[in-house]
Amino acid sequence: MIKLPANELFKALSELTRLRVLHLLSHGPLCVCHIHEILELPQSKVSQQLAHLRKNELVATQRYYNWTLYSLPQKSSSLFTETLAALATTDFVTDSVFKSDLKRLKATDTSAACEAAAACC
Repeated sequence: MIKLPANELFKALSELTRLRVLHLLSHGPLCVCHIHEILELPQSKVSQQLAHLRKNELVATQRYYNWTLYSLPQKSSSLFTETLAALATTDFVTDSVFKSDLKRLKATDTSAACEAAAACC
């Protein structure tokens, strides 16, 4: 774990798609194909935002056969943890975008591996 300076952390969190991804990952690990399906965004955009989060160590990755599962890091700075906790009780609960994402997440079977490896991760 590197300690990301506050200005870099908030810069990383300043993009809506990255916040939406972190919100989804706060509910458990996901494959990129599930994330792009839930967010209803092109996979390339989701992958680009995941790369930014990964570069700043705000997401962790784990390989599972042909797939990469993304999750929140087990060890992170207290500022990051506290910021996510604050978002979880405010914007993640009240904002219509985050509510819609959560509804789609609950309707998605994320327990199954991706149907077609070529179309995923």
